[in-house]
Amino acid sequence: MARDLISLQAHADLQLVCDLVIKWSNASSNPEIEALRDAMGRIISWTTHLEQQHHTFDTIINRTLDEKHAAQKELKSLSKVKEELSVANAQLAKFYS
Repeated sequence: MARDLISLQAHADLQLVCDLVIKWSNASSNPEIEALRDAMGRIISWTTHLEQQHHTFDTIINRTLDEKHAAQKELKSLSKVKEELSVANAQLAKFYS
């Protein structure tokens, strides 16, 4: 879950609405309040699903970027080795010619 102000406010608002709906549904048998309670449950479930999906995507993207950076670092290292081998090969070719 993100820890920015907008996300924290959204979670606080959801909590407030849930608390009110629970309070009202306990005090009344109004079917509209029960429908509101059920809808809020579905909205919270959907929001949680989206947050988990977002976290999963962030994790995959971060892991992929880490692997990309490691591969780039390895490529630089291999390029240096290739250059060193090329110089050594040229020196050997010159020596044996």
